Amino acid sequence: MLLGNALRTGLILGGTSYLQDLLLPMNLSDAWFLPQLKNLDAIKRQGWLINDVYALQNLMESFLGFEVLTSRLNSIRLPTMILNGEFDFLTPRSLHDTLRTQIPNSALIILLPAPFTPLRWRRQPCRFRTARTLDDVADSVAPKPVEGITDLRQGLLIDLASLAHAAHGAIRQAALLPPEADPKDAFASALRRIEFENSRLIQAQILFLKGPELAPLREAVSSAVEQRHQQVRELWEAMLTGIGVQRKAKN
Repeated sequence: MLLGNALRTGLILGGTSYLQDLLLPMNLSDAWFLPQLKNLDAIKRQGWLINDVYALQNLMESFLGFEVLTSRLNSIRLPTMILNGEFDFLTPRSLHDTLRTQIPNSALIILLPAPFTPLRWRRQPCRFRTARTLDDVADSVAPKPVEGITDLRQGLLIDLASLAHAAHGAIRQAALLPPEADPKDAFASALRRIEFENSRLIQAQILFLKGPELAPLREAVSSAVEQRHQQVRELWEAMLTGIGVQRKAKN
């Protein structure tokens, strides 16, 4: 709260340029800054254009009446990856661990070394470590061996194809568009194009999963496909519920 209050005061008294001078060194590495010093003013002007000052003010003021949400973290049901930098000035490691321990089916990845915004950190290579192993989230997000198939590589390929088949078939983004949506709207057109491309990808996955090479493993393949479809349907339903979309029950 004290930090948020200080940032809000800085925004009021010093403006956006003050916040940029304060936060840029926290967000970007020296390796990125040194070659950009001559262009720093232009980079800051670009920041003025893409950052909404009113939104920044709301962000700072949100610290003042902040509602602690820790007790509600366990209601998150989707697989969650928590990504942060090792040298994060604004959110200490204890907060990362709180998210990791309170959110079921989550994994914490720390980029080494990186600041508050690790995805914008330019130093390469960037090492990372996980606070929980991949096994903690493998059942939800990673390919896994298929029961009944002894060839590990083949089993992983089958499971990956099953997951892709389920994702391309069960996730229908265009169905979320309202009936009155303009068919010429770029966003609506993009969603419909995604569904069209998904249908093409599904055909390729069917050719693999139902191909003659996997005929002796048909029962194991069918089981893997069904499990992945059920998993993706549950995740899709949870996501829709999370944004307030209720699907009509089938008659």
